[in-house]
Amino acid sequence: MKPAQKQLVVDFLTTGLQVSERRACHLIRIARSTQRYQSQARDDTAPRIRLKDLAASRVRYGYRRSHVLLLREGWVVNHKKVYRLYREMGLSLRLKRSKKRPSQVRGLVPVARCPNERWSMDFVSDSLHDGRRFRALTIVDNFTRVSPAIEVGVSITGKRAAMVLDRLKTLHGLSTMITVDHGPEFTSRALDEWAYRNGEELDFTRPGKPTDNAYIESFNGKFRLECLNQNWFASLQDAQSKQLCSLSSGKRFPGFIVAHHGVECDQQLSHACDHGDFEFLVLSSQFFIMRFDDRIEAFSRKGSHV
Repeated sequence: MKPAQKQLVVDFLTTGLQVSERRACHLIRIARSTQRYQSQARDDTAPRIRLKDLAASRVRYGYRRSHVLLLREGWVVNHKKVYRLYREMGLSLRLKRSKKRPSQVRGLVPVARCPNERWSMDFVSDSLHDGRRFRALTIVDNFTRVSPAIEVGVSITGKRAAMVLDRLKTLHGLSTMITVDHGPEFTSRALDEWAYRNGEELDFTRPGKPTDNAYIESFNGKFRLECLNQNWFASLQDAQSKQLCSLSSGKRFPGFIVAHHGVECDQQLSHACDHGDFEFLVLSSQFFIMRFDDRIEAFSRKGSHV
């Protein structure tokens, strides 16, 4: 038995059976100094509660990542103590995931009331003509339904996602909160450090609940239906040039424009996109044709008028 358990037995013998402390310690084989010892450890109730809250909101974060978050909040605690509390509370990550995991109740998410207040971000995948897979990082504004960027690549890491957000920060600013899932790219250290440096809040959805990020799921569905499924991609560069597509099913979104790596839209194109509904008629690596309500205009690859 551990010393703490032996202390409980000695207390039972001395109080319940009226046995002397000396005889009880002799029977249980514990030193009297150990029996009388009072722990001088600090009260860990507050860090335990905060560590449990962090583990509930960041389900794929280990004790090291949780220790970094505690330091950012001003807690004075080293990684060894965080590891001990992490193990004592049974918060260690499961190496083998179960098929079904109970999810906590997620409160109502505040509705965005202005542009750049809340964004949503996710991935969508497709394949080239030779079967090679590629991914597209999609971002959408929950208020305007505008997609500020779509990044295409074979492998998009958290560091590359941070580079895309840095580019958006330079072009037209960032939102105050970005809703993401628990994918490895979004829970990576690179994206977490970027969010901390830029004062951005990453709102993680519940595991296995894509409906918590309904805006980006709806956008990805239309993006796949009206762009990915309608185009045949010969190469990765061809896939990048065909990212611009219309959302013409049911409801149109005014000013829908997608910017990505290698495409620069000048003020003339941006002004045209902001004044009326439109859809893309022709997409190629050199130019694209846009049909507005009252006119049809063509733009070159760099955004200049054709």
